[in-house]
Amino acid sequence: MKKAADSARILFTIPVEVASWLRERAKYHGGTLSAEIVRCARERMERESAAAAKDRANAAAAPE
Repeated sequence: MKKAADSARILFTIPVEVASWLRERAKYHGGTLSAEIVRCARERMERESAAAAKDRANAAAAPE
């Protein structure tokens, strides 16, 4: 079980259609809305990290 120090409580407002989409995805994955938001955010973090690594590799390989 996660400790309170491992989590942050955040209150935010999102468009109704985004909230509906997230609820549908949470139901599809059999999880909670909170878990779906975390899953989406982590997927985005991984994509951005991979893109940054690719950019660094391309910069290192580029002739000077």
